[in-house]
Amino acid sequence: MTEQTSIYIAGFCPLLLHGLEFMLKQEQFNFEKKIVSDALAIIEPSKNKFLLLFHLRKNFAGNRKSVECFLKRYPLSRIIVLSENCKQTHIKAFFKLGIRGYVLPTIGDMRLKQAIYEVLSGKSFLDPSISKKWIDMTFHNAKPNAKLTRREEEVLDLIIDEYTTKEIGQKLFISSCTAETHRINIIRKLGVRNTAGVVREAMRMGR
Repeated sequence: MTEQTSIYIAGFCPLLLHGLEFMLKQEQFNFEKKIVSDALAIIEPSKNKFLLLFHLRKNFAGNRKSVECFLKRYPLSRIIVLSENCKQTHIKAFFKLGIRGYVLPTIGDMRLKQAIYEVLSGKSFLDPSISKKWIDMTFHNAKPNAKLTRREEEVLDLIIDEYTTKEIGQKLFISSCTAETHRINIIRKLGVRNTAGVVREAMRMGR
């Protein structure tokens, strides 16, 4: 990097922030660092080309909206998301919005440096640990009888997002009875006993 790169840091808890600051100071980045609690409110409107390290907590819908609004306001910015969420559909949704990198908070310094360099050079970066989880879950943990229909897949995603049977029916424009039937079929196909088991098995399978 020959030109100065502005690196903004948002949403980090104190422990993660301390480690990140130490790593950035040790590395010879030519950067301007600002720690912000609300990136949209603090980043100057004139700044469009920069890197944002964005730590996202739970609440997928809220996080997705924040990232979407941010990229609309700063279309030339590059975002690396740090999140504990390994759900494949959620990560794909973030990349579809336009983020450039996605890593776990447990990523080591060397990998995070690699992510920063690759994103700043115009590439995308996915934490190798996430890729490995997906591969392991796909080839070693998936149950042979867990073939769900498209509608059951939709219901499963809503169950994972903590929708009730009634809310699932309203969301998918089906009756509560039909939604409950799908839920029962999912429980049977995944070989579990209840909704909690469905969520646990779905996460184990990389959803």
